[in-house]
Amino acid sequence: MSLPWALSLALLAAPGFEASAPGETKALTPPTTPPWKNEEVREWYGWQLIIADLTCLGVMMVSGSLEVAPVFLTGITTMVVGVPVLHGMHGRPITVIQSYALRIGGPLLGALIGGQGGRSDSGSTAGLVVGAVLAVLIDDLLLSHEVVEVRGLQPVVEVSEERSQAGISWSF
Repeated sequence: MSLPWALSLALLAAPGFEASAPGETKALTPPTTPPWKNEEVREWYGWQLIIADLTCLGVMMVSGSLEVAPVFLTGITTMVVGVPVLHGMHGRPITVIQSYALRIGGPLLGALIGGQGGRSDSGSTAGLVVGAVLAVLIDDLLLSHEVVEVRGLQPVVEVSEERSQAGISWSF
């Protein structure tokens, strides 16, 4: 008795179901994506990179105003080399390489473009800063998404000493 009742409640709560007038029949609309198509649920962890980058920036600003070169270089090194390690801590080795490439190549490319005038070093310095800021923004905002769950049909294979089994799991 409870199974038909639960099924009817599930049908009423289904998307696309609207109440109809007595004697009128309505069909449920089919799902827009087939159940066998997998959907990845992604989560953003860029806030961790932003905190690390802002800390490095603070260290560089304070050491620059106090003219302490070793501490300034430590801030730059940590921003360029240390922060991409956070991608590795999330199990994303390809993104670690992309982050290194952005954080090293962005400022260098910016300095090259900014120095095209050849009249002073201010163009190179401005290009370096713009390239570094763009690289950090791209890294922190766009590259820092990880897959936390996959929904849809998934093959399941379990092998143990006692038994082996295979099947299909469906999460939605």
